[in-house]
Amino acid sequence: MRWLASMSSFTRVILGLGLGIFTGLFFGELAGSLEIFGEAYIRLLQMTVLPYIMVSLIGGLGRLDAGMAKRIGITGGLLILLIWGVTEVSNLFLMLTYPDWTTASLFSTSLLEQAKPFDPLTLYVPSNPFYSMANSVVPAVVVFSILLGLALIAVKEKTALLESFNTLSDALMHIASFVGKLAPIGIFAISAAAAGTLRVEELSRLQVYLWAYLGAWTVITFWTLPAIAAWSTPLSYRQVLRESRLPMLTAFATGTVLVVLPMIAERCKRLLAENDCDSPDTDAVIDVMVPTAYSFPSAGTLLGLGFIMFSSWYVGSPISVSDYAAYVSVGAFVAFGSMAVAIPFMLDFFSLPADMFQLYLLGSVMTARFATALAAMHGIVVSLLVAFAIMGKLRWRTLLQIVMVSIVIAGLAAASIGFVLTKAIPYYYTGEEDFIAKTQIADPVTVKQVEKLSQLPATESSRPRLETIQARGSIRVGYMENALPFAYRNSEGAVVGYDMDLMRTLAYDLGVTLEVVRLGWKQAPAALESGQIDIAAGGIAITPTR
Repeated sequence: MRWLASMSSFTRVILGLGLGIFTGLFFGELAGSLEIFGEAYIRLLQMTVLPYIMVSLIGGLGRLDAGMAKRIGITGGLLILLIWGVTEVSNLFLMLTYPDWTTASLFSTSLLEQAKPFDPLTLYVPSNPFYSMANSVVPAVVVFSILLGLALIAVKEKTALLESFNTLSDALMHIASFVGKLAPIGIFAISAAAAGTLRVEELSRLQVYLWAYLGAWTVITFWTLPAIAAWSTPLSYRQVLRESRLPMLTAFATGTVLVVLPMIAERCKRLLAENDCDSPDTDAVIDVMVPTAYSFPSAGTLLGLGFIMFSSWYVGSPISVSDYAAYVSVGAFVAFGSMAVAIPFMLDFFSLPADMFQLYLLGSVMTARFATALAAMHGIVVSLLVAFAIMGKLRWRTLLQIVMVSIVIAGLAAASIGFVLTKAIPYYYTGEEDFIAKTQIADPVTVKQVEKLSQLPATESSRPRLETIQARGSIRVGYMENALPFAYRNSEGAVVGYDMDLMRTLAYDLGVTLEVVRLGWKQAPAALESGQIDIAAGGIAITPTR
């Protein structure tokens, strides 16, 4: 087992993913029983999220002094919101990357629940912070933590409290580190259960999300963020990419931005020195902004929320344009927590199947590393922008111009990716054909298809219909044309469907054969009245006019 211990954590996770998929494919539905272990892993991931949000936000903001906090808060807040906006718009453009495929809507028990109305007061105003914590109302918890952190700035005797927050933060990180060591086991259970229960068609559609995510990640990482820093400051595009390479690669390899925060600060200070912009004030800004920016959602985190757009496409119910504002605003707040909390919250908010979170975890094995690398680039760019803004060397007009250009490029890139995916990934919807190919599952009886109706003899018209059926030895059923899925001819020419299964069961119980004839809606009443058929079937419903 020494070879296993020598593996990196990322390698072990990939190994767990591969073994899980193999187990699911080999054992099939039996592997679904491993879902309980995957659910336990998910709950462990969620356990420390809300406490860490509160501790990091309150402690990080409480350490700032009033003057610097005001300057950094206003400038940094505007710049962070601007980058958030660009990333969120890029997420909305992701809908352009998904092919226009015919698909069936997926069923989930969450779809039976009544849709919850959008209540901004409950989401954003924590009248009872403990209720918000207990019910994982992440936006309200974030608002409460920010307000408490800002209030601590004016408190004099706060050193001991801030040290306590620092200690709690370290303890929570130790718990998260322990849970992280369980990732190979958790990913194994999740992937085994998913591979054993998901169809090949569903797994092939996951690659659409992965390619779309990678395309959006490439645009934001190598164009949007470095271009914003290069065009609006004295820096060059080459300088930004050169100094961000090592932090990004390290974050990608380790899977966390936390370990590269000192590296990010050092690289930012080096860039400032190269352009003769270093000073005690700029160094102080970098020292404050790097850890503070870490406490706020990064572009990498927000890009992960694009899975909600994918989920809505995946289940056949795309998020409407009227819901985009709610998607952007709610997404910005829930992103303060981890994706283990944010994704389930957003799925529930938009009435999407909660089961999609399992699919997200499978994809996150690949996307999480890219998100971490993007978060490192985000930290570098935000810290540099704030430093140059404090010095008065940030060109705001140019910044807005490059933001608009980046949005246009993101839209064009999304449309191009969608075109390529449509052409490159073979897809043919077989759901209708599979349904039409359905064979009868009811009790076997002799079935005779009749092309022409025969008149009921006059001697039989006065007898009870049941006696006529038993004497004739057959029951005549007229089924409506175009009555899928109740009555229709399958690919073998047999008349099947939900109603026809009931008719077969009835014929079997009566001990007679089954005669079926296709009718139009206008023919059925007269055929029943004259006795040409005994029963009409095919999704017939009682209406005020019929």
